Amino acid sequence: MTTAAASALANYPVEVDLQYPERTSRLLLLFRGFLMIPQFLFAIGVMLIAMILMFLNYLAVLVTGRSAFAGYLSGALRYITRINAYMYFLTDQYPPFSLSDDANYPVRVIVDKPGHIHRWRVLSSFLAAPHIIVLYVLTIAAALASVVSWVTILFTGRYPSALFNVTAAAVRYQVRVNAYLYLIVDRYPPFTLS
Repeated sequence: MTTAAASALANYPVEVDLQYPERTSRLLLLFRGFLMIPQFLFAIGVMLIAMILMFLNYLAVLVTGRSAFAGYLSGALRYITRINAYMYFLTDQYPPFSLSDDANYPVRVIVDKPGHIHRWRVLSSFLAAPHIIVLYVLTIAAALASVVSWVTILFTGRYPSALFNVTAAAVRYQVRVNAYLYLIVDRYPPFTLS
């Protein structure tokens, strides 16, 4: 990581911690999609509420300069990140049906409480366009890495560390971009995969 990238992340208000799994269950790998059905149903409800609150949050920032629903939106971001990590095989531990932080879960998203957010940030969707393009490419890379990892895990029981790093970088990047779009952070996300 370059010095500029390290300094950009040093005080960034979103931290994503993904623990590398020493072993991955081959049996669980085969049934993961089936096990995710209840999670997807719960996620639909979480995201419907998040979309409504995100719209209201944009209005709150426009009027008051403060994020009104940062707690729920941070929780939704945390929950969706845990689902993504589970679906990308980054963890074998089943995601909890919770929006709160769990110090024992191997995927953690910590978002600092935002202070004042500039009213012009309601244009953040346009400002995030370069990040959305990068995220699109990273998502494709993570999907390809997951397919290769699935086959590798099936034979070896281990997630290749290089592929883990690619997928984890995509997940971290997605969290930072989404936190910016939800208006729950007051800083532009850095262009770094760390």
